[in-house]
Amino acid sequence: LVAEDSEVTFEPPRSKDGISDEMKDMLVCVTGYSGIRRHAMRELVGRTGARYSGTLNKNCTHLICYKYEGEKYKTARKWQSACGTPSIVNHRWVEDCIRAWTYISEPVYEDKCGEEADRDAPIPLHELVRLEVENSVSQEEDSEAEDEPRSGRYAAGRASRGGVPGA
Repeated sequence: LVAEDSEVTFEPPRSKDGISDEMKDMLVCVTGYSGIRRHAMRELVGRTGARYSGTLNKNCTHLICYKYEGEKYKTARKWQSACGTPSIVNHRWVEDCIRAWTYISEPVYEDKCGEEADRDAPIPLHELVRLEVENSVSQEEDSEAEDEPRSGRYAAGRASRGGVPGA
């Protein structure tokens, strides 16, 4: 997959193993997408190295939402309030991970549902890199301040976020 202006197009993936080991720990569910778009989301998730689940369950680390509504969304919000997972994001998160070919932390993708994200142009690749560097530095500073090592960017990002989308 490669970026072509504002769209992620299908080509052979850069690696059959996905983006990183960190993505392999993720289980992603999708809601609100149908037909070819749902199929594309499933394919993109797989290309990152993450696993796809057709049903939302407590092992899911991410819920990609087209709209912040419906049973899966309500259930995910309840679980998120109780235990911090899953991250609730729009489709641009997985698309941008593919475009940048790296794990990108979730906060920038939590504010808008997929329907709202479709109205905006994708974040330019150089801006994605800048945002991720800033986020990594911020997480390192948080980790040093707590004097507690963390197991990875994904675990650190989830632990440091306080906001809940759609609140």
